[in-house]
Amino acid sequence: SADERQVLASLGYTGTAGATDVEVTLRDPKDGLERMKQELRIRELMDAGRSEEARTVIAELLEDDPANPLFNTHMGLLFMRTSQHAEAIAYFERAVASGFDNATTYSNLATCLHFTKDFPRAAELFGVALEKNPKHLLSHWWLAQNHIALGETSAAKQQLETILELKDGPADETTRQVEALIEELRD
Repeated sequence: SADERQVLASLGYTGTAGATDVEVTLRDPKDGLERMKQELRIRELMDAGRSEEARTVIAELLEDDPANPLFNTHMGLLFMRTSQHAEAIAYFERAVASGFDNATTYSNLATCLHFTKDFPRAAELFGVALEKNPKHLLSHWWLAQNHIALGETSAAKQQLETILELKDGPADETTRQVEALIEELRD
């Protein structure tokens, strides 16, 4: 997938195929092996809930390669997990600037902006995320929340209805939550 190609490029394993692909920041592809091991270690630490250890590893990697989009993304995610949205913003911005030009990264950045109450910029970046992937459900959800915060009920309902249109499969907790919020907005 495009996201997997970006991850591999950020680790030094592929060349760039287009203007939006990641520019490789490694000088020697052999360095990619060690970075891949570190990437696996970061994921294991994050999955195990050992955020502080993961943060230390990522900080060391970023010290050596501050523009690496993958490591910036991981640091941003760590800050998001602990509701430190303001701190996460710079990391997601660096990830985007360094080539992680995808819906998920823009959505994460916009979500952090939403939580720091920068609603206009959040709306703009949710729009970018949805241009990149019109089916990105989390972007639709958080854009709806952003519209609610701005008092734009009609636009919020439109985003929520889009989620229901895009959602595959039987009704689940997400579907019920979206439907309940649409009903709330009708009142």
